[in-house]
Amino acid sequence: MKRLYQRSSVALFIIVLTCLSSVAIAQTKTEIRAFQLYKDAKTSMKAGKFDEACHMLDEAYKLYPQANIMFRKAACLEAKDEPVASLKTLKNIKKPSSRLRVKIKAAINRLTILMNKPVKVTVVTPESGAEVLVDGTQTCKSPCNLNLARGTHTFRITQDGYSSMNLTKDIRGLTGKVINVQMKRMMQKVNIAVQPAGAKAKVLVDGNAIPAAKRTADGAWAIELATGKHTIAVMSDNYETYFRDFIVKPGTEPVVSCYLKSKSRYWTGRRIGGWTMVGAGAVMTGVGIYLIASYYSDKSLARNTGQSLKSNKQYIGPVLIGVGVATAACSYFLLRKPKKKGIKSVSLSVTPKGAFIGTVINF
Repeated sequence: MKRLYQRSSVALFIIVLTCLSSVAIAQTKTEIRAFQLYKDAKTSMKAGKFDEACHMLDEAYKLYPQANIMFRKAACLEAKDEPVASLKTLKNIKKPSSRLRVKIKAAINRLTILMNKPVKVTVVTPESGAEVLVDGTQTCKSPCNLNLARGTHTFRITQDGYSSMNLTKDIRGLTGKVINVQMKRMMQKVNIAVQPAGAKAKVLVDGNAIPAAKRTADGAWAIELATGKHTIAVMSDNYETYFRDFIVKPGTEPVVSCYLKSKSRYWTGRRIGGWTMVGAGAVMTGVGIYLIASYYSDKSLARNTGQSLKSNKQYIGPVLIGVGVATAACSYFLLRKPKKKGIKSVSLSVTPKGAFIGTVINF
């Protein structure tokens, strides 16, 4: 009986020892897994993958709740530009070592000082010069830099040619913020008329072709354009290409009339006459020079042979040269480009009340 009791005690001790060994092994594997997650989180933080790193640290803390893991998570949250969450994590770290307690206190003090400083905020608009009103008091022109306290702020942005915008932004974090304001351009109806009306024209505004579907029954083009400066180009066979800038103002309905000029042929009557005079003048000048040269040659020959020289070449030659030069010079009046006259472009704007605003351009 005593021997049986001893055997049972030994067996029970072996069973208990085996269970304790299993628990110890399981705990060691858990610690190894937590340590690996801790190392992987550090690598992810260096790569800028802060969300992934914070998730790994949470998993590691569940497996092995150590103060160092939460301290690393606080650093991860600060790197994510979430100082409030980082500060809260630091204050909730439990049972830190004396050395870690010093680090936690220093980190809390540093974050508290940083969070009391304003945040640099840059406001950017599609075009510079927009009026920015912050919290109804502070104003600046975009792009502008502002030093704002953390919290909610209101922004009102106004600019000519754009619809006004109201924004509400919650300014958080430690690093500077950039607010890109996507403003909407104000659109106005614009009518483009091409004269002569029968011309089969191709119209381009700011380099973009206006489709024929935009043409109205009376031959004009009805389109919508943003307010501001635009460039129009009209091309048509047998007409010179027309270029002009025009401005679309808010609250108006501009009518842009484009008057096309027929392409002029080079060999017109004026040019034929002008070049004929140039040719005739050159011939007469050449003949005059020849007669003068011939006269001096004949004179030298007569002197050597002892003969008398009777000739009118010395008079006719200079006359021909003078007439030739004068004829060629007169061709300038036929070849020169005539001055353009008359109205070439008329731009009209119609106000909502029906009043006309006209712009006459001579060119």
